[in-house]
Amino acid sequence: MYINRWLVNHADFRPEKTALICADTDKRLSYADLLKETLAACKTLQSHGVKKGDRVALFAQNDLRFFPLFFAAARLGAITVPLNWRLSAPELEQILADCDAKIMFIDGRFPADAVPSHKNTVHLDELLKNEADAKEIPAVDLPEDAPVAIFYTGGTTGTPKGAILTHRSVHWNALNTTIGWGLSPDDVAPVFTPLFHTGGLNVFATPMLFLGGTTILSKSFDPEQALNLIEKENCTILFLVPTMYHMVRESPSFNPDKLRRLKIMISGGAPCPKPLFEAYWKHGLPLRQGYGLTEAGPNNFGIEQKEAEARVTTVGKPLAFVDIKLMKEDGTVAAPGEV
Repeated sequence: MYINRWLVNHADFRPEKTALICADTDKRLSYADLLKETLAACKTLQSHGVKKGDRVALFAQNDLRFFPLFFAAARLGAITVPLNWRLSAPELEQILADCDAKIMFIDGRFPADAVPSHKNTVHLDELLKNEADAKEIPAVDLPEDAPVAIFYTGGTTGTPKGAILTHRSVHWNALNTTIGWGLSPDDVAPVFTPLFHTGGLNVFATPMLFLGGTTILSKSFDPEQALNLIEKENCTILFLVPTMYHMVRESPSFNPDKLRRLKIMISGGAPCPKPLFEAYWKHGLPLRQGYGLTEAGPNNFGIEQKEAEARVTTVGKPLAFVDIKLMKEDGTVAAPGEV
């Protein structure tokens, strides 16, 4: 089913292609490596009784092991729940209770009072200690609308609510992104936003893994390190929130030549101010506004650079496989010219 085919196919067609890079340690995983680690993670999850429908929570900073865990849970029919480590332990315990997590993995980088309590807590170092092969752990047969992840997002109220993403929604978001933004297996995407947010996982990371491209994962964001990483690894696509773009622009290391390989620069998470756009456009850098929803993609709209610069406030048009409606307060669809 969809996601469970990605790594198997890439490990067959492009086994030595680099799938993941850790920006902090320079560790690199090929697609063959990633599949091997995913199967090892499957074995570990099974040893803890994880089965179809169970929720697997993760309390960790950005870590390459997120992806073997995510794909292993998907292969078993379980559901990954990335936890927002910026929340307090009591808030996270409410989330763990709400999603009824079967197990929680932690990375050990946080002080004890920041870690939520869970009866079945396992260190991430245990995840890859087993070995298995694909025949030993076949992918569970799943319907296309089976849940694969739950992202707790504040939405309009500030109270975290679980947005359920399915195998189908993650797969079609990846396909939409690929077609709408013209991505290819040659693209390289750094991820500086946290993986507990859909912007970290689904703006470019899962589309890259769907395509057979390369994702670079950073535990945190530092504008000078980001500029150097983008230049060093010849990154071609970039997603940041407006504040991060501002920090990059104001960095003493800012040099537009370090960003010349970027063919797409997406700003999301909040409206990007016109002066910030113009600060990049004057150097010929392709910054544009993105827009989407955690529970609906998140990549829902696309825009060509020329139109982005002509109409700063627009997010563009729906991507190829996105349907939209403008609804009025009474719940009916707005007619052309009504809004």
